[in-house]
Amino acid sequence: MTDYTDDLTHFGPDELDELCEILDALKPGAPVDFHEESVRPALHVATSRVFLTNSAGQIAALNGEHLETYYTTPGGRQGFYDELKAHYDELQPDDQAFVCALASRLGVSDFAASRSRLVPQGDTRLTTDIRADLHIKLMVRALEEHTTVGKLIEAWVVSWNR
Repeated sequence: MTDYTDDLTHFGPDELDELCEILDALKPGAPVDFHEESVRPALHVATSRVFLTNSAGQIAALNGEHLETYYTTPGGRQGFYDELKAHYDELQPDDQAFVCALASRLGVSDFAASRSRLVPQGDTRLTTDIRADLHIKLMVRALEEHTTVGKLIEAWVVSWNR
């Protein structure tokens, strides 16, 4: 059984009102990192929370009055960007790296820069020049795979020994 349904006949009056609020919030455009392919409304069965989902499995929901992407970190922590940022110090290193990469992607460079100096024990900082378009593709790929750029590079290097 899935945790959500996109069958509008399962939406009650309150859920339909919430869906209208979401659609109003969507009018200026989807969140910057939310892919707009096959977007549909959905209802979380257990919580009656209404959200949008897409063909990539992303979730966008109201955070106050704003439509924002709802994230899942590599370690399974879930929340909006501001919630993940608020609990940054409680996160595992992979999740912290995910939040820093997310901050960069969202253009919140002050947070990303202040946290990017933290290098997990046993790791080495890698600095390189890369074309801007490839950098964006790399960050998007990391977000789509719920991982970090560092983990993508590590997996790539490890694959050389196969």
